[in-house]
Amino acid sequence: MADEEDARYRSYFDEDEELDDENIEAETQVRPRQARKRVGAPVQADWDKASVFVKFLKVFYDVTISVSAQLHPTSNEAFHDIVTVKAELDELFHKPIDSDSSESDKVLFGMANKMRAKYKKYFGSLDDINELFFVALVLDPRYKLKNFDYVCETMLYIGSEEIKRRSDEVKQLVLDLCDLYATSNSDQIASKRKRSVGEVPSSKPTPIVPTGELTRKRAAMLDLWNKQLEGEAVVVRREVDRYLLDPIEKPQDNENWKILDWWRVNGSKYPNLQAVARDVLAIQVSTVASESSFSTGKRVIDPHRSSLTPRIVGAQSASKIGSNLMQ
Repeated sequence: MADEEDARYRSYFDEDEELDDENIEAETQVRPRQARKRVGAPVQADWDKASVFVKFLKVFYDVTISVSAQLHPTSNEAFHDIVTVKAELDELFHKPIDSDSSESDKVLFGMANKMRAKYKKYFGSLDDINELFFVALVLDPRYKLKNFDYVCETMLYIGSEEIKRRSDEVKQLVLDLCDLYATSNSDQIASKRKRSVGEVPSSKPTPIVPTGELTRKRAAMLDLWNKQLEGEAVVVRREVDRYLLDPIEKPQDNENWKILDWWRVNGSKYPNLQAVARDVLAIQVSTVASESSFSTGKRVIDPHRSSLTPRIVGAQSASKIGSNLMQ
């Protein structure tokens, strides 16, 4: 059976190559049409090249699947995906290419060189990466801010002073977001209380200010209360610090671990950070399906990536069909 399959496999490359209409027209313009044999069956050197490319492109395939996910958060893994691609490209440049290098190594090096130039165009430095991806990484209790510092040092080879500056910027961004959401949450709570109690307009009576020793005590009490109100922002900051100082999560099943479940269970300890995580982790890394990125076919519209109503999608489809019929 194996001999028969191999024979059929080899006979395929002995057949004449079939040309489509465009290639036939191009061929006849250059020289009279004649049968053209196929290139031939792959030899061992071709399979060696293929295995090298498969191993290299497997990384990009995994990253594409990761960023194109629809049913679970991906923003907390985006920074790791970007750094992984950089590490794979950099590894090829550590291998010197000379006259003794194999043909597959030379081809792979040339391809990696073009991919590296494209990578630097979009992710050449940390300034080119969306800052919300850093926030999402910090909001992942498996990594937090320590992982950002670690990756910058061991994978991006950034100096300690620069890492400290970048880390402080990321932490400050998380603090600012937490403050913003804390203010919003306070307004919502106050609004709910007013609706439940009911707003009864009343005139403010003029307080009777006592004299003597009691006046000073009252003034001191009010002064302490005002300082307490001014310290509410500090309480919000302590929530971020408490989260960062708490032990890092180390789940046994890291692949199937669900970050949204963790925040639902532990959000009561960090209510404002929970609100930030709810919105930041909902951001998709890619708004384009991987099928559209690598295919020359039609665009893929699905309910997870499009806000178009069925009526608008149907109108667009009808318009496209009509234009094709008129051509």
